[in-house]
Amino acid sequence: MDERYELKLLDKVFDVIECFTLADPEHSLTDLQKKLNIHKATLYRILVNLEHRGYIQKSKHSGKYQLGAKFVSVANVCLSTFDLRTVAQPYIKALAQQTGETVIINVRQGYHGICIERINSLQPVKITADIGRKCPLLRGASGKILAAYCGEQQLAAIYEKEKKDLSVTFGDICRQMEEIRRKGYAISFQELDRDTAGVSFPIWDAAGEVVAGLSVIGPLYRFGKGSIPLLLRYTAECAAQISGEMGYSAYGATTEGGRKNEGKLAY
Repeated sequence: MDERYELKLLDKVFDVIECFTLADPEHSLTDLQKKLNIHKATLYRILVNLEHRGYIQKSKHSGKYQLGAKFVSVANVCLSTFDLRTVAQPYIKALAQQTGETVIINVRQGYHGICIERINSLQPVKITADIGRKCPLLRGASGKILAAYCGEQQLAAIYEKEKKDLSVTFGDICRQMEEIRRKGYAISFQELDRDTAGVSFPIWDAAGEVVAGLSVIGPLYRFGKGSIPLLLRYTAECAAQISGEMGYSAYGATTEGGRKNEGKLAY
């Protein structure tokens, strides 16, 4: 961000808000102060103002701070205008029925992927996903499919953020991303969690940009050599249908290097 437009206090407000996650939904004043290293008086004023506007509230059970109901109404406005979710719904429902597995749509948000829509599997043994769930961009098919279409500078920045959790060099990552672009999809086995697997394809928009990733995820034992080709086929078809609804023309769009995208998937 251009330093001319940076508002330090506003940055602190967003830092406070972003402390509340699915994994960590409640915090005390002391917790937040330790986590953010913000002066206690400043932090308290931020919380009082957020609470006054309904964005923060205190839990009646624990007495700790948690996100307020105002975020629900704001999120509903955002989601109602997010055409991708509306467009994708019938297609991902059909894909979930075809595969019997959980289907998710992730978009890139900064240095993470974030789930904006999902249909969880109905099978007794399954991998589930929650809307709002974050995932790394360099581990797992659902993140890698988004990272593969970043520019090299962006990819390098992502690598710097994640390299402590990786056992490969930046050169290795670049080669992995090139291979994903060549094939047109990403596939992973046990990269994020044990005994899990996933396949992912990009979703394109009218400008020929990748706006999201479509993934099918499930238990590793159901992603064997016999089932992978069909999973790839169904997911590829679904991604193509959603991309078409988003205005993407496979033969008209150009790739980052200026070459026409052939509109073919290699699997």
